[in-house]
Amino acid sequence: MENDKATSQVKFYADTEQGGANKLFTFPVHNYDHAIDILMKFKREGAKIRAAFFQAPGNNFNVKITSKAYDKDEHLHKTFSERKG
Repeated sequence: MENDKATSQVKFYADTEQGGANKLFTFPVHNYDHAIDILMKFKREGAKIRAAFFQAPGNNFNVKITSKAYDKDEHLHKTFSERKG
């Protein structure tokens, strides 16, 4: 059975260490904090985030995510899974 519940999305452009330049990534997320966690994961893996946006379910507009949101010290920030559990 398919889940009909609308989900939020995080969309971002990033340069990756595998050679992808300004590649668009899109992931379904639970909320804004989950979106930040995904961006932080990519940053830890060496990606350079060029632009990032959060899109809430049912909205046709994107909310820009500034680098201040995901440039936190990774040792001080709990990941989504740690906060959830």
